[in-house]
Amino acid sequence: MKLGIIAEKIDALLDGNFELEITGLGSLDNCTKGDITFLSNNKYGKFINNTNASAVIVSKDFKDNVNCALLKVDDPDYKKKLGLRMNTL
Repeated sequence: MKLGIIAEKIDALLDGNFELEITGLGSLDNCTKGDITFLSNNKYGKFINNTNASAVIVSKDFKDNVNCALLKVDDPDYKKKLGLRMNTL
């Protein structure tokens, strides 16, 4: 699924490539290219540049420079649960 479509489905501000193909879901420390993951707590933000994920769902106040696409939302944990229920990936 295209990252832009996922951003629309979860009402996220996309900082990245709309056309990026997302093929799976993983944890921040155990994912591969094509995966999307979540950062529910900004205190773990220091690990975001070590992830192999193509995109990360973060809170709107997340400000670090990263090497992957970001989907910024009000509540990343809620959006994670919603995405899992919707089987969007």
